[in-house]
Amino acid sequence: MATPIKSNDTQEGCNPISSNCVIWQGPDIPCINLCNGDSVSDVVAKLAEKLCTIIDQLDITVYDLSCFDPVCPTPQNFQDIIQFLIDKVCALSQQTPTPVDPGCPDCEVTIASCFQEPDFLGNLIVSLQLKDYVIKIGNEICSILTTITTIQSSIADLDTRVTYIEENCCNTGPVTINVPTTSCISGVSGLNIVDFVTQLETAFCALQARTGTPLEIYNAIGYECAGLPASAPLDPASVTPTMSALSGWTISPTTLAESYINLWLTVCDMRAAIADLQTELAACCSVSCADIVWSFTATGILGSKFIEPTFSGSIPAGFDYCSGTTTDITVTDSIGNSAIFSEDVIDSINNGTQIQLDMTSLPTASEQAIWYQLSISLCVTDGTLSCTQSRSYNFYNTNWCTALTASINANATLPASAVDVNWTSVLPSTTYTINLYSGTTLVDSQVWTYAVNTGQSVTFTGLSASTAYTARIISTQGSYSIECTVPGVAITAAPAP
Repeated sequence: MATPIKSNDTQEGCNPISSNCVIWQGPDIPCINLCNGDSVSDVVAKLAEKLCTIIDQLDITVYDLSCFDPVCPTPQNFQDIIQFLIDKVCALSQQTPTPVDPGCPDCEVTIASCFQEPDFLGNLIVSLQLKDYVIKIGNEICSILTTITTIQSSIADLDTRVTYIEENCCNTGPVTINVPTTSCISGVSGLNIVDFVTQLETAFCALQARTGTPLEIYNAIGYECAGLPASAPLDPASVTPTMSALSGWTISPTTLAESYINLWLTVCDMRAAIADLQTELAACCSVSCADIVWSFTATGILGSKFIEPTFSGSIPAGFDYCSGTTTDITVTDSIGNSAIFSEDVIDSINNGTQIQLDMTSLPTASEQAIWYQLSISLCVTDGTLSCTQSRSYNFYNTNWCTALTASINANATLPASAVDVNWTSVLPSTTYTINLYSGTTLVDSQVWTYAVNTGQSVTFTGLSASTAYTARIISTQGSYSIECTVPGVAITAAPAP
């Protein structure tokens, strides 16, 4: 990691920044392996390495000039050496070699290791004729000088760029980047990139919470029914032999989109088959009003003061009331009163439940009637077919005799054998006929009417001593009557005259 620039090394007012944060955006330079996008740290390091290599090659201390006569003045730098060698080469090229002189410059010398290279046979060349060696050195030096010129130009360009970066890039505040278009996340155009990324992360997390993680989605893709691609379509009109032959089908889907397309193709195939089945069912098994079957019975009243209708049957699925959410139950009694109750009859029919009608809550109907009639006119519809059916049920007040609480008692206070028949109910519009029996033989009959009499008992006299008698009270309201049996009692002998 690069060492940050110390504050005392920077110009006044500049913000210190690591060279790792500054990017080279110039052209690629293959000779030093430098690429666009490298950090300035990499650029400087590569230039320094190349420069060090060149400096090593230009170090005059590595060159041996002992084969020459003492050189004066002594070369002080690489340029002096090059110039010395060029002068020597020029001097040699102007001389006529002496054939009889076997010495230098026509002599073989050992060359430096950096100039040694294999010949065309692969043998390493370690020596050359001095003339050839000097020419080779001159060519290599010229190449090095050209390279140095190129490097110096690149270094100058780099220096300009780095200087500009140091002076301009890092002294301004943080760069503000805005999202130019309206975002579906925030609905704001030109939203700051920091706020945009924050809202994007929040939206992504919310989306993932609803869709599941990528792993969960990937696992969901694998839930396709086993063998489904090879199965035949359910659609009777389909001409494809298998589901995988359907246009757009993907065998072994790996993406949610592929799996979703397969799912829709399967659903559409099932819908087509169901639609065909519905058509066939409608043709042979369509629902009619005859399929709406229901009835009811009823019990109760007087002591409990409720009429309790119980329903049976069924209303086909899809049918509901023609209007509203209830239907009317009309109750008419033997006294001539009536009441209307709005109840959910369809629910009671389909579930076999009982409804309670509180007769005491309506002053127009009495809980003390002998007979009742319940009438219902039920209209149901499925939106296309409407059916209206009426039902009625008549029943007697089965609790009447219990509530009457009648009794028969011997009356020993009279001069002849007698019994009294008593009861508690005193109802308007009701006539009571009291029949006295000895066994199955009717002994006497008396009529008690609320409008005429004021008592709730009748007395029978002139009866046989030590005989058990029973009474039957017939309560009549209009054309409806109900008979209640009163347990018998034996009378005693008549008192002495």
